[in-house]
Amino acid sequence: MRRVMDAWDDHLHDPHLPAKLPALLERAGFGVTHVEVIPIVNAALHAHCFSHGILGMIASYVPGHRGVSADEARAWAAELRELGARGEYFFSINRYAFGAVKR
Repeated sequence: MRRVMDAWDDHLHDPHLPAKLPALLERAGFGVTHVEVIPIVNAALHAHCFSHGILGMIASYVPGHRGVSADEARAWAAELRELGARGEYFFSINRYAFGAVKR
């Protein structure tokens, strides 16, 4: 899991941007008015949940990144599907929204 998630970080410009963004906005002349977290939680894996859709994107992207092979990516996705079938699946991610105004 850790290797696949680290490889998935390669699709981001900066995986730590939410922590840095308020200071970057301030330095660029903006005042941050609010920060909001938008969580997504899937306690089960099914065709209509967020993580079901992103699972295929991750498995397709990570081969060739940070040493992850196509076989490893397929095995990772298969393990998550097996966890889902056994009722042992859990997914959680936070998204962030920043409000700012030009000073």
